[in-house]
Amino acid sequence: MAWDIRQTYYYLVCFATLIMVIIGAVGVVQSTLDIVYPATPYRPSVAELHERTRPRAEGEPAFTREELEQMAEEEAARMEQSERRRALRSLLGNLALALIAAPIYSYHWRQVRRTERVDRSKTQPDAGPR
Repeated sequence: MAWDIRQTYYYLVCFATLIMVIIGAVGVVQSTLDIVYPATPYRPSVAELHERTRPRAEGEPAFTREELEQMAEEEAARMEQSERRRALRSLLGNLALALIAAPIYSYHWRQVRRTERVDRSKTQPDAGPR
């Protein structure tokens, strides 16, 4: 089998797109797991929120413990929603990567196979009827 620039190109494109499909598929699995089994979201403690929201000067109203707990719940909900959105965007990006690279790989692999068949037919002697 003689290697020419075209066949080298086909193999390189096949290699690159196959790697892209594999990376996309792994990313799809990881993103799906992130959606199905999300990580525990960050939840600020009441003490942390109290420190962040303490009055800067005399006379400013301080927050009650209930208000701080409510703020902690709201921040935890925002973080959870943000994490879910990130996982969904990751899933869609990885799906796009795999779905775009797969047909490119398929086309180039067919070209490799076709080139190999042509090369084999040129090198094999014709065994016609005797």
